This record gives sequence, C-alpha cells and structure tokens, in this order.
Amino acid sequence: MRIINIPILVTVRAKTEREYKKNIALLPYVYDYLNQQQALKYTTVISNSDKMLEHACYLGFKNTYCVHGVDEDIYHGFEIKSAYKYFTDNKIQCEWFIILPTNQPFKGKNLLVNSIYTINDNYDFITSYSVIKDRYAYFIDDTNSFIDKNEIINDERLHTPTVKMLDDAIYCIKYDFLEKCIASDSPHFYFWHGKFLTIKNNAMFLPINDVEHIEQLFIAENIFLRVKKHNEILNSKKVNNKNQ
Repeated sequence: MRIINIPILVTVRAKTEREYKKNIALLPYVYDYLNQQQALKYTTVISNSDKMLEHACYLGFKNTYCVHGVDEDIYHGFEIKSAYKYFTDNKIQCEWFIILPTNQPFKGKNLLVNSIYTINDNYDFITSYSVIKDRYAYFIDDTNSFIDKNEIINDERLHTPTVKMLDDAIYCIKYDFLEKCIASDSPHFYFWHGKFLTIKNNAMFLPINDVEHIEQLFIAENIFLRVKKHNEILNSKKVNNKNQ
C-alpha cells in the first residue's frame, strides 16, 4: 500500500482524568491502525499531557509533541489549535494534513488512503461517514412510550432505512483552511462552515465519547476474542479428525 508523504496528527487531549483514562484505552487502536497502514513514520502524537505522550512512546509511536496551554473546551478547538501550533513551532510546511481522532476506534482498511486520493483543492477538508440504521421509529422516553407514535405506525419506517452520519474517524484538511480557522473568532464554528467532501468508513460504528463507552468497547472486544478462540478450537478439531 502506497502512502503519500503527508503529515498525520493524532491529537489526544488529556486535560482531565476522565479524558486521560479514555484516551489511554483508545490510543492503542490508532497505533494498530497506523501500523497496519505502514504510516507510523508520517505520524506525530500531539497532546497537552506529558504523561499521555509517555504512553504514546511506550506503545511505539516515534514522534510526539506537547502543546501545553492549548485547552480549548469546544470540540475541534483543541485539534485545530494544536495542529496549527505544531506546524508553526516546527516550521513545517504542507498543503494538506490528516487528523486521526481517537473517538472512533474502528477505521476501514482503505480509509486513510482514500482520504488522500480524494484531496481536491476546491474543498476545505475531507471527512468520513458511517452508514447506520435509522431507528428513530423505535425511540422511547423514560415512560417507555414511543417518542413519535406516528412514526411507529408508518409502514415505511418499520423497514428501518439507512442514513449517513459523520463519524469522526478521519479528517484530511487543507492547510490554508486551517489558517483561516485560526484567524476566525471561533475555529470550531468556522471549521464546520467549510466546504467538505465525504468518504465512507466501512468499519463498525462505535463512537467513544466518555469513559462509560470504554466498557461497551471492552465488552464487544471480549466477545470477539471468545468467538475467535472458539472457532479456532473447532477448526483445530476438524483438522485433527481429517488426519485420523
């Protein structure tokens, strides 16, 4: 697989203990993905926590950069400001760069390469989407009543159509657009008013936005491992039976 020489940033905020615990659990997934893509040499982990960067080095990341003082609370504020500080402090010039968030641990095999090959200078950034079932017809409130009773009796809705949703798995951003975001009063607001393209993420959609979500991730992970081990035992028995 050919990776174009383009900077890849893994921005990991760890301002609070909850953020630290969440990202400690998720960073190995990003490392594994980049290792499989043979893209680690293009990657830098950026964080506002020295402790987090020590963990990144322990995992095997070679390039890290600390951005103390960049503690933007609004989502994407930290990512955008950290990326800009990294490029300006290190006098790095590029036309496009990639941010790989930790929040969506599952990324499709070709997601990274597809984002690079989708680069179009007529757009400000490229991001990914997942295809999910639209389950709105089955939403209930605290009294176990359907939120919209008209939807549940609509035959078409019962077929649960699919919808496309941005999944926060990858961002391929034009550097000129980054500078405009930084110069604005609200980088987050300016970013999401940019012109963007989307690419499909074929991996399972499982957003991790809080520590509690980590437990759900580990449950799924343990199930996969148990099933895999069971299948390996069954396949081994089949081979032994054939050899007898």
